[in-house]
Amino acid sequence: MNSDETELRRINEELERRVSDQTAELIAAKRQLHAEIERCSDIEKALEESEGRFRTLVEAAGDVIWSADLNMKLTYVSPSVTKLLGYTAEEMLAMDPLVTISPEFRERIMQTFRNELIPGEQAAQPGCASKTLEVEHRHKDGSSVWVEMTTTFLRDSNGRPRGILGISRDISQRKRVDDLKSDFVTTVAHELRTPLTSIRGYSELLLIATDLTPDERRECLTHINRQSIVMANIVSDMLDIARMESGKDLHMHLTRCDMGEQIRLLVDNYRAQSAVHQFKTDLPEGPVVLVTDEHRMRDVFDNLLSNAVKYSPNGGTIRVTCRVLGKECLFTVEDQGIGMSPQQVQRVFDKFYRADHSKTAIPGMGVGMTIVKYIIEAQGGRVWVESSVGKGTTVSFTLSMADAASHQGGETVEENTRRG
Repeated sequence: MNSDETELRRINEELERRVSDQTAELIAAKRQLHAEIERCSDIEKALEESEGRFRTLVEAAGDVIWSADLNMKLTYVSPSVTKLLGYTAEEMLAMDPLVTISPEFRERIMQTFRNELIPGEQAAQPGCASKTLEVEHRHKDGSSVWVEMTTTFLRDSNGRPRGILGISRDISQRKRVDDLKSDFVTTVAHELRTPLTSIRGYSELLLIATDLTPDERRECLTHINRQSIVMANIVSDMLDIARMESGKDLHMHLTRCDMGEQIRLLVDNYRAQSAVHQFKTDLPEGPVVLVTDEHRMRDVFDNLLSNAVKYSPNGGTIRVTCRVLGKECLFTVEDQGIGMSPQQVQRVFDKFYRADHSKTAIPGMGVGMTIVKYIIEAQGGRVWVESSVGKGTTVSFTLSMADAASHQGGETVEENTRRG
């Protein structure tokens, strides 16, 4: 073999070695590429799953989640906006979101946004800052919706705003409760002020007047006593409502009681106090014996008769009836007063509810009917109201007769019990 052949073989072997090395490198690179592709695919799949979970969470949330650019143009809004404002997400994205905000709140919101956009110490800090406002919106149907709106200004690393992220929560129910509680406190203060003023006036008269006759002194003391009873009743009602609010049952002392006789006595008292009303009773001839709390049942009829008198200021007939229907007694208190609308009837048992909050409204704290319902239902009864504007109101309730009640749950006739 000559030198040329040897050199050619060497070159050929070197080429084969290089091809083999490059082939191995290509195979390794291919494997690495496949591994990288699989890793990217896994990352992409994980991102899709994460995005899906996030979107599901956002769309299932009761709160409305939204984003906007710095011109207050919505870039995203979650589907729950339909439940909140009545508009679809697509409708909201196509409209000016400020249109849904009551006019008196628009300027406040715009001023808040302008303050965030002004360069300064706060705006120069990177990151985000949140603001929470209570804003009144207008539903698509025109009704009022109170919203707690939390906005976060997203900023870049240089502290410049680049967008807005927001969460809107419906607080209409909370606002209604707050308004009712505020009205309740105001009403209680007003109701307590009246007897307190009377007690103070008559007590001061007794202290400074030295020439009062025994009859005049007795009249002053009688007024003080009556007003103190009014105050005691107000405090008692407040305590009962507090027990119900805390989930505690009213303490019921059950005894055999002739409700017919109790009704006659109460009606006679009201008949003596009112000259413009005619009081009529329609009761069975014999005793109407129930196993009930006599004291609380007097409260029930006192509330119903008091309402009948107050809400028929022009007089008329107030009728109290009792019907024995098998093992139940049906009681009704009917007046010919101003009556109520269907909306008012629907809310008549709500705590603190009063249909008229004006200065000329009929006095009361708006808890009487709540207590009536609680007392009746605590004894296994039912209570309901029928009324028409200008035609009067009828309140009806049922309770079990003594024989039926005394065998319910194995209870004895006389016992202290908590029911509800």
